[in-house]
Amino acid sequence: MYTHVGVLGNTRGYGSSLNNGLYSAFQANTIGSNTLNQNLIASYSFESNVNDSISGLNGTAQGGLVYASGKIGNGIRFNNTNAYVSLPTNAFNFTGDYSISASVYIPSGYTGSNQVIILCNEYVSSYFTNPYGWYLTTVGNTIYHETHVGTNTTTNLIASYTFTPGNWYNILYTRKAGTRSRIYVNGTLINSDTNTIDPVYSTTHNPTIGAEYLAGAIHDNSVANSMVDELKIWNRELTAAEALTLHNNTLGCTVSNSLFLLPTTNDSLGVNNATANGGLTYSSGINGLSFYMDGSTSYLTLPTNSINFTGDFTIIGWVYIPSGYIGTNYIHLISNMWAPSWANNFKGFRLFLCGNSINFDICDGSSYNGNSGMYELTYNLPGGGFTTSNWYQIGVVRQASVGSTIYLNGVAVTSDTNTVNPIYNSTMLPTIGNLYISGVQNGYYSPAGTKQDELYFYQRALSASEMALSYNSSVGKFYPNF
Repeated sequence: MYTHVGVLGNTRGYGSSLNNGLYSAFQANTIGSNTLNQNLIASYSFESNVNDSISGLNGTAQGGLVYASGKIGNGIRFNNTNAYVSLPTNAFNFTGDYSISASVYIPSGYTGSNQVIILCNEYVSSYFTNPYGWYLTTVGNTIYHETHVGTNTTTNLIASYTFTPGNWYNILYTRKAGTRSRIYVNGTLINSDTNTIDPVYSTTHNPTIGAEYLAGAIHDNSVANSMVDELKIWNRELTAAEALTLHNNTLGCTVSNSLFLLPTTNDSLGVNNATANGGLTYSSGINGLSFYMDGSTSYLTLPTNSINFTGDFTIIGWVYIPSGYIGTNYIHLISNMWAPSWANNFKGFRLFLCGNSINFDICDGSSYNGNSGMYELTYNLPGGGFTTSNWYQIGVVRQASVGSTIYLNGVAVTSDTNTVNPIYNSTMLPTIGNLYISGVQNGYYSPAGTKQDELYFYQRALSASEMALSYNSSVGKFYPNF
């Protein structure tokens, strides 16, 4: 998979014809608070690695560490035995302000003695004799931040919070040196103190995620099946407003190319905001984040009658073909269909994949094509068809008086001269990732692991050169940085 991030945001870019006639754009993310970029020194998203995307403070996976579905994309999962991440020596020996944020998963069976060790930066010469550094962890229904000064006197900030197993929580610790400490859960301040004692460090600290590593050995582990995702570290105190942004109404946020990205189903042009349904989540995309489908319940709905185009139009979208994709799978980039009953007198249009074919249907409510009213343009990929675990750009250009052309990765692959234009019912409900007809789910969900990203609608027919430009030799051109 390749991921590229342009200059994301809410301001339309200029200097490209790809801005002209753009009607809606669904990008799965928007820019979060720009202040969260300030003094950010490390960010770990755990997308099948333990690398830091900010300062190169890359970790090393240890023991039975597993990458699994996390808060956003993948996270890391612990086994209560030997799974943890080791980080560079002395990477986080703060002498001033600092903040730590992480998404933490509390597993089924979590009890009062269990821990999820978010970040440990301690040193002792022998087990818990005169410790140095600091330590952030959960223990049962409490969150601890321990501050050590090289003696057996430890200063703790303890926040009580009732966790519900099977859920994710954003935990944020902030420190104003010599002044105060605070613990937030899901954007809400849980406890604070006015402790003026700052941590003291020894000569060598080996920070770890998921385990307490002291004097060359593991002494405590995170409970089995607990997880950490989106770990971020700043050398400043974050504000209460920034704590709310990190929580983002349960959706969380991620960092890509030093930009804070907030997951969203909104139209980037602010016109036709979509709604998430079922188990829709977010993952890494072709550009920033993408919509991630669970194969059985997840899809998006657009506003009623929002894309009932009556003239020329263009649809472009990126699709990630998941492992295990087979010939009977469907992936609907967009469905805007209605019928009085299944397979009869369809109205509207849809652009979708079925196995190794790309299909564009126009429907006029007639008895054409065996009473379905469906005019279908199909392109069958040659050879082995789609390669799984890869991104493809799919597009269709509709010229009302000429016909339709299907594009694959910026290249026209088939066309027709059908000038029958779509007819719409009084109520059309467009969907992404599912075929939804006349108020009924028809079971055509995108298969588990499918990602859909950068879906654009134009109220004009793009030219062949513009379609090639949008693909941009696999790198892509993305709103607003066309």
